[in-house]
Amino acid sequence: MTVKYTSTERKQAILAMLPGAARIGKGQRWVIQLSDGKRAMLKTSLYDNIMVKTDVPSPEDATLSGFTSDVDHVLAVTGDIGSLSAYLIPIDEVERKFRAGQRKWMNEDPENRSNTTWSLYNIGSLFSEYEYDLELRAITPEEAKRRLAVHFNTTPDKININVSV
Repeated sequence: MTVKYTSTERKQAILAMLPGAARIGKGQRWVIQLSDGKRAMLKTSLYDNIMVKTDVPSPEDATLSGFTSDVDHVLAVTGDIGSLSAYLIPIDEVERKFRAGQRKWMNEDPENRSNTTWSLYNIGSLFSEYEYDLELRAITPEEAKRRLAVHFNTTPDKININVSV
């Protein structure tokens, strides 16, 4: 059974895998500063896709939510915790792909396509040259208890961990 994470827990777990990284600000938008000083918007998904909200459907006129001057990259992380794929992509490149994908999608059925939530699929194929290694850290005993509690459908206080060395 896979450990279940809320969206926030998932982002916190990913942030913990980035040595020296810190979250900047609060709210729904996750901007992180990496140890090398780069600022990235963290986008996550269980599947090989990411989404963005826009103000209007038209790719030529839309403002993409969160695509502002305070970030220069998107850190797209997909998959289950334990088997993640990550890509650190220049924000302009992600924006171009979003706009091109939306235009293609709208052209397929112009009368019925007016969505302001856009998706990019096949992130691994689209951005393979931007693959980014996450350094997996050892989990704390508290995190291990939480994960085991989810697995066994109980609470962390019911989990006992013994270590022999």
